[in-house]
Amino acid sequence: MMISSFYNKYSRQLIWGVFCTLPILTFLAELLPSNNDIETWLPKDSDVRIVYDRFKSEFGAEEVVLVAVQGGLDQPSLVEATASRIESLPTVRQCWTPQRLKSILHEFKVEPAEVDKRLNGLLMNSEKNVAGVLVLLSDTGIKNRAGTVQGIREKLEYNQLTGSEVQLAGAPVVIAELDRLGSQKNNKKFFIITLLISLGLLYYSFREWKKTLATLGLTIWAINLTTAMIYLGGGEMNFILGALSVMVMVFTLAISIHVHHYVASCIDEPDPLAAALKIAWKPCVLATLTTTIGLFSLTVSEIGPVIQFGYAASVGTFVSLITGLGLTPAVLTIWPVDPKTVHSGGKRWDFQSCANWLIDHSGRVSIATIILVMITGVGLFNLRTKIDPLDFLPS
Repeated sequence: MMISSFYNKYSRQLIWGVFCTLPILTFLAELLPSNNDIETWLPKDSDVRIVYDRFKSEFGAEEVVLVAVQGGLDQPSLVEATASRIESLPTVRQCWTPQRLKSILHEFKVEPAEVDKRLNGLLMNSEKNVAGVLVLLSDTGIKNRAGTVQGIREKLEYNQLTGSEVQLAGAPVVIAELDRLGSQKNNKKFFIITLLISLGLLYYSFREWKKTLATLGLTIWAINLTTAMIYLGGGEMNFILGALSVMVMVFTLAISIHVHHYVASCIDEPDPLAAALKIAWKPCVLATLTTTIGLFSLTVSEIGPVIQFGYAASVGTFVSLITGLGLTPAVLTIWPVDPKTVHSGGKRWDFQSCANWLIDHSGRVSIATIILVMITGVGLFNLRTKIDPLDFLPS
């Protein structure tokens, strides 16, 4: 009775609290930066990372962007003007063009035939119809690769070099594209589609728009709360963390729907909400705990983004539990379960017969499941770690 009294008294305040804090959490979530830099993916104490850091300390982090201009060899003035404009960026240290390198090689008395031979494949192609501009990034540019690439693109557009007329290559270009593809902004359209699908399934289950929209609102609140906590904790968005929003959404909706159906199953009790929560909290907490243990085990990885996902997903799992188990009763108090629609699901699907069959054949089902897991688990021994940024890019 104490639980029901609490929700009868404070349900509206809880829902208003969610409604008022949602814009703040959304704002903080949007501030989460993307980071798919090389340093982020290399394990901190691995031999590759040690060699990479040593190379940077001794020789500097020489990172370049290669700009290929179609027909550039026939328009040397355009190539030079483009290089000069790109060179004006504070994130660019220097630009090299075919003309500039030829001048240097001529000063060293290199034969003209040898000059073309050395430039071939570097700043010009064998067909002599593409000119390359080698852009060397400054220390500032290395710290902001995505911003540097964006600045280069803007300079190219200013010179009316767009589309198939110009191509960009180099590690900074790949990283910038990964940041774009893995950013929250780019994933919003897919996330909205997922929300619409969830909206339809919720309405199919609840048959009531107010309760459906309120439950979906709680889910969005949980997602933004998790993302905001990552931002406040100093985290960054990457390709792996891009799946976090959907994960939190699935967990929150699953718990909310479970609570709703527990209340519906206890509708004939004197206090349906208290009876339902008494039944629901154990399986929900147990499922959350086991899931959190599995997700938290990812923190033993040597790869930075995987570690971040382990911590973030663990936090998101508990946020889902608190939202689903703690706030869903507030929704059900304001918009109670209609006794007339409690058993409507049974008319559409014969779950009782399915459940009875599973119980009657529990031994056989368990043995079959174990055998299936063992057979499919053989492939785990053939898994090998591979991290190639190019694999993340669209074909």
